[in-house]
Amino acid sequence: MVFYILNESKFIDRAGQDVTYHASISSLLTAVEAIDVRNQEYFCYDSDGNRVHLEAAHDYAAVTVEVENTKSASEALISVLRENLKSLHRHGMISTDLKTIAMSNSIEELVEMVPRTLIV
Repeated sequence: MVFYILNESKFIDRAGQDVTYHASISSLLTAVEAIDVRNQEYFCYDSDGNRVHLEAAHDYAAVTVEVENTKSASEALISVLRENLKSLHRHGMISTDLKTIAMSNSIEELVEMVPRTLIV
């Protein structure tokens, strides 16, 4: 199942706190605002490692989505997922130990660690 990872922070040290998971494009679109898209406040990926581009023609326009099917977001996505999973661990939301999270270099492994209950 492909899902979408929305990072609402420009700062990697806050990525763990500002990540949401979306089961569909329509769910993703309900979580973003055109003005914030235009201000480049979101970084979005799919669970396969593709960058997802969000666009808005003006501050109150409908947001459009384009998935870049190149898996070019691998390193950035791994970093975001690691930070978010560490945060989930610290808050007692997952039992996966920090060493396992830190040692994982695979998008697939990290995606498997995401609790499915967090995908809206």
